[in-house]
Amino acid sequence: MLAKHTSMVYIGGMTLSDYLELKRINNTQFARIIGRSGEAVRRYREGARIPAPDVMVDVFLATEGAVQPNDFYNLPVLK
Repeated sequence: MLAKHTSMVYIGGMTLSDYLELKRINNTQFARIIGRSGEAVRRYREGARIPAPDVMVDVFLATEGAVQPNDFYNLPVLK
């Protein structure tokens, strides 16, 4: 169990869904960019599937860092 740390806060980034809506990119289009299926992208957007580490790298690069791995987990970040 992790010790509670008073300076630990969640700093929300941008969800994949938010990014795709902002850029007006649909699941199929983004799937082509990252080399996955449109169904996989739909599941990532809805939280039904967490991308594998290699896919997270692809998402991070494709979104120019706007969507980060923590954005899939809602992990706390040290402030």
